[in-house]
Amino acid sequence: MEVSPGRRPKKPTRRHHYTPVLYLRNFTDANGALHVVNRSNGHRRESSPEAIGFEKDLYWPDGLRAREDPETYENQFREFEGKAAPVIQRIIGTRAMPTDDEELGILYNLIAFQFVRTPSARRLVAGPREQSARIIIDLLENDRNLYESEMRRSGGDLNEFPFDRIQRTKGMYEPRLTTEGFIEGAMAMINAMLKYLHKRTWTVLVSERPGESFVVSDHPVVLEWSDRAAGDARRDTRTSTRNSRFL
Repeated sequence: MEVSPGRRPKKPTRRHHYTPVLYLRNFTDANGALHVVNRSNGHRRESSPEAIGFEKDLYWPDGLRAREDPETYENQFREFEGKAAPVIQRIIGTRAMPTDDEELGILYNLIAFQFVRTPSARRLVAGPREQSARIIIDLLENDRNLYESEMRRSGGDLNEFPFDRIQRTKGMYEPRLTTEGFIEGAMAMINAMLKYLHKRTWTVLVSERPGESFVVSDHPVVLEWSDRAAGDARRDTRTSTRNSRFL
């Protein structure tokens, strides 16, 4: 990251919004305030789009090297959100789905992106991967022959990392999904969803009552199903998302 002479480098953003600020602004009142309700205790308060829908360092890259941009993912997300914002505004203005193929593509990508970028989605991606890593670690820590054969196969140095050394650190480390691993898993989920989003029948619902508006949550895209297993490819499911207070 280069800095002009005489200027302080800009501090990287630590608030990583999984619900975009541009999106949340569609749910503010006439004064630009968001009315937030905590579902667990019913507490109500006023806030702003910048102050909610984020988690610290959610998309912060792991293993950053010197001069690498810590906002690499955040910048990519902002660029896409900037493309999606006018599409959402046109839907709000026309009260209809886009007819342009490019705008439909942006909308479907936004829906899929919003579904997979949340902290709960990160936990969903991390769960099986971290559990698999625990199983592999347990096997390697408890079988000298397996450990040494895997080290030779992978080109590891058994003189530097002998089995006895691994035994001294047994139980000291817990696997954790990296941000890069999360992004990789999220992209796989997006690609899977995009195969079916365009096949759904979409309906735009509008609230004509000023005192009764739609709400948005930390999970702005919802997949609903009946008594059968869930999945975007199933016919008996429904995907919904809110675009503004009245649509």
